Amino acid sequence: MQSVQSSLSVVSICIPNPKYSLSVCLKLCMKMKAFVLCALVFASVNCYRVARSPTTMSPADDTLTLLGQMKTNNELPASSAPENFDKFEKFIRDFKKSYATKEELSKRFTIFVENLKTIENLNKGEHGSATYGINHLADLTKEELRGGLGLNLNLGKDKLKPDPSP
Repeated sequence: MQSVQSSLSVVSICIPNPKYSLSVCLKLCMKMKAFVLCALVFASVNCYRVARSPTTMSPADDTLTLLGQMKTNNELPASSAPENFDKFEKFIRDFKKSYATKEELSKRFTIFVENLKTIENLNKGEHGSATYGINHLADLTKEELRGGLGLNLNLGKDKLKPDPSP
């Protein structure tokens, strides 16, 4: 891995790939003078460019950058299909999700993949009355859903009195 920094504070991180040369990487990076950070990650098929400026960067953008690094370094579960990675990336973008650490990101990715399997199984058994899909809760476990939505069914039960009418 090579790292090059220009006088314009444009940084590129290049992972060599036979399809793309280092000079191509540097040329792409130099065209992005307006950005403070230019991370170039070369995958086996495509060239992915993640570029952010401080004014447009969001926590979800940070998470997507971290996710790309983890994918490149093979730090995500190997059993996961590439389409699951793409769906998780879209999920983060659509619902503006952010995770502070690699550990949390990996955990949420694993939960997300498990929930995708549940969604698929529910849709297979469905006979037309509903369609299940990804929503903003797709990175939560069943336990987190039960305990974290703020619904307390026991609230006020001690204050209920039986109806005195016969």
